[in-house]
Amino acid sequence: MKRKILFFALIVLLFPLFFAGFAFAQDDDGEEQTDFQGKIQNIDSVINLVTTESVGLLTKEISGFTEAVIGGSPYTLETRYSYTPSNKKSAQYIYEKLNSYGVTANYEKYNSVGTNVIGKKTGSLYPNQMYIVCCHFDDVPPVTESTTAPGADDNGSGVVGILEAARLLANYELKYTVLFIAFDEEEIDIIGSNAYVQGAANRGDSILGVVNLDMIAYDRNNDGKLEVLTNANSETFSDEYISAVRTYTVGLNPVKDVSTTGASDHISFWKKGWKAFHVFEDSGEQNPKMHTANDNFANCNMTYLQKIVKSVIAFLIIKANSN
Repeated sequence: MKRKILFFALIVLLFPLFFAGFAFAQDDDGEEQTDFQGKIQNIDSVINLVTTESVGLLTKEISGFTEAVIGGSPYTLETRYSYTPSNKKSAQYIYEKLNSYGVTANYEKYNSVGTNVIGKKTGSLYPNQMYIVCCHFDDVPPVTESTTAPGADDNGSGVVGILEAARLLANYELKYTVLFIAFDEEEIDIIGSNAYVQGAANRGDSILGVVNLDMIAYDRNNDGKLEVLTNANSETFSDEYISAVRTYTVGLNPVKDVSTTGASDHISFWKKGWKAFHVFEDSGEQNPKMHTANDNFANCNMTYLQKIVKSVIAFLIIKANSN
């Protein structure tokens, strides 16, 4: 009888603890769900800082529509043709912008005329493993006798993308390192990115994936279509970006194109077997002003550019904090 009483007493004592444990498990689940929702909301709060005004100002400055401040003095970037002093000034502009955001920036001078600009946000857990968001900053005029190439869309828009990503991710804790790279001499023969990639291969860099931005500010019919050019090795990586587009932006219509070719800096990474994809405007209505003096701010769509930049930043946050 005493054993029965003792057994009953133990049940009475343990019964609340059992339910307390169950409730704790439920609370844990609730906390995890809250944390997850918090991350989603946090991404939204970050990318919503990309505005048509913020991308518009950068586009105006990089394309010479308005003065920029470079080296502490006003300067108008009238052209970004590779072999002009103004193009060198554009590299300085990118370098100074990256540093002003709190991202460590460096020049990579790879030959007598070409210079890449590299910004680095070091990861807190995996500093030696990196994602790259890149673009080219040079432009080319319609004929070699001319040097007027403001390149607002090609590829000032890509420059705007990496600068906005750097601005907003500089103070955001990331597990993996993110590099923000502006390549020179893409228009000549993809020279800048080839030089960088060869150096990265020689160093044994651990590059987890590359997002290349080239011409992302022209949407003539406002259908929101953007092309995501990928190869078989990078297809899963690009699918994740397309998923981020659909989750975090409204009014964009991503279309995947699996290929082995292309005419931009992602090709350099493909050659070394690294995952990369190229984000660009609808090739079916590609900017007719490219490589002319009229590739200017007035012929760009800031709402379209804003949405693409937001999607890229959301994707970088997801990947750079993944397990």
